[in-house]
Amino acid sequence: MGSYARGDFNVWSDVDILIIGDFKEENPLKRLEKIDFPPGFEVIPLTEEEFKKALEKNNPIIWDAKK
Repeated sequence: MGSYARGDFNVWSDVDILIIGDFKEENPLKRLEKIDFPPGFEVIPLTEEEFKKALEKNNPIIWDAKK
C-alpha cells in the first residue's frame, strides 16, 4: 500500500492511481504516453479484463488499490 493510502505520506511521496478504462491502445506503456498527469503521480492504466486477471493472480498492486 502506498504512503498516501496509509496516511504517512510526505513531500517526497508520490500518489499511485489505478485507472480502469476502455483503452484502445494495447501496450500499457503507450497508454501512459496519452495520459497527462503532473509529476508525483504514478498511473497504472488497465482495461477491465487486465484488472480481473490481476485480481485472479493476487497482484499486490491491485489488492492495495482495492483498499
